Amino acid sequence: MKNLAMLGILVMASAASAGNNDYYLSVPGQGIMRVDGDSGVSSLFTPGLQIPHYGVWLNDKLYVPDRFWPAVFVIDANGVATTLSAGGLFDKPVTIIEDPSGEGILVSDGGNDRVILVKWDGTQVLKHDNTTANGQLGSPDGMAFDADGNLYIANLVGNTITKIDPQGSASLFSNSPLINQPGGMGIDGSGNLFCNMYGGDSLIRFRLDTGEAEVFAADLAKMDSPSDLKLSRYGGIVSSTRNSNIVKVDALGNIEVFFHDASYNDIVGIAQKGDGDKCSGTFKSYGTGLAGTNGVTPRISALFSPCLGMPIALELDNHLGGAPALLMVGFGQMNYPWMGGELLVDIINLPAIFVNLTMPSSGALRLPFTVPDNNPNLVGLEVFMQTIVGDAGAVQGLALSNGLHETIGD
Repeated sequence: MKNLAMLGILVMASAASAGNNDYYLSVPGQGIMRVDGDSGVSSLFTPGLQIPHYGVWLNDKLYVPDRFWPAVFVIDANGVATTLSAGGLFDKPVTIIEDPSGEGILVSDGGNDRVILVKWDGTQVLKHDNTTANGQLGSPDGMAFDADGNLYIANLVGNTITKIDPQGSASLFSNSPLINQPGGMGIDGSGNLFCNMYGGDSLIRFRLDTGEAEVFAADLAKMDSPSDLKLSRYGGIVSSTRNSNIVKVDALGNIEVFFHDASYNDIVGIAQKGDGDKCSGTFKSYGTGLAGTNGVTPRISALFSPCLGMPIALELDNHLGGAPALLMVGFGQMNYPWMGGELLVDIINLPAIFVNLTMPSSGALRLPFTVPDNNPNLVGLEVFMQTIVGDAGAVQGLALSNGLHETIGD
């Protein structure tokens, strides 16, 4: 990977953070607590809330639902809360996310199986219920939008994830056996949906394109009954837990306990001031690759979103265990017939990097790196990648992955 660092495209590094990385925790019976992101010292930020849940920072304000009242509160940067919207369609509001229309916030309500748009002036508008969603909502909890405007909803009762397209049509996204009381969720710029399992003591990763599900992180001692999560603008995933922890999960699935206070008991929600500042970087697959042994095609994908200073990872899977491989990284795309398949990275007309690898005997190979944060000229840079895997089961002894198109964002 040294060559990659020399080009300033990918740099092996640990997670980096910048800006205001304080945490704001929803703690039933106590209110909103603030935890300093550097020292880990906590203090009361906003008293008076009784059963606050999954809030979000938008426009320098913290929007928090409270099941007790029931209401949505808006809290300013000084911790002063006012009521944005109360009663009406609310029964047990759980999660708030930004609505892509720009009209306001979207609120899931687990008490009446509804999703409600709350406009900036507090007006409530019913968006989805079990009539419009064909009975597919069961105590809706966490929510997230993908880049195409599809809404994903975690159903705490029923253990499913529902997908609602921009036209309002609902369908089952997943009923994987790994789903166990799904809670907070988030979608990255690489086509991954992450969802906490309150009943399963785990963080599950779903691929949006195939629906595949896998345990991404699990450790009962560190992450007992995780509830809310955020794809942090300062790197990785942050999560609240029932065992009074704030945990950080990196691109390899490693769990770090950042904060613990037993007096908080169940930390329900977690928010940061970067919640509304989404990374615009993406990884997108292209091309089809060339299959090897047993007709399996190697795959290259990524985890998290490539923006300045962001720790992310490449992931190589569906390969022949123990096989030698070559990772090609270049600055142009091509579709050149080669070895019975297609060469998808332009290594003929443009500079390229070649990294020798050995695939693990089983499972995926993840390569962590951090996008440099000291060069704004990298924003918008496009990078193309493909892997070649030695495999006697391939047409000419080489299996080829799909291509992966990275666009560095801000």
